[in-house]
Amino acid sequence: MRRSLQMLVLMLLLVVLVRHLAVTKSGPKPGPDSASDA
Repeated sequence: MRRSLQMLVLMLLLVVLVRHLAVTKSGPKPGPDSASDA
C-alpha cells in the first residue's frame, strides 16, 4: 500500500516536471494561452 502511494507521488512529480519544462520551452511564443492553461 505504501509503495503504491510512493509510486503515485513520484509519477505526479514527474508529470509536473515535464509540464514545467514544456511550458518554459515554449514560453516566449504563447501569451494568454499559457496563463489560462496554468
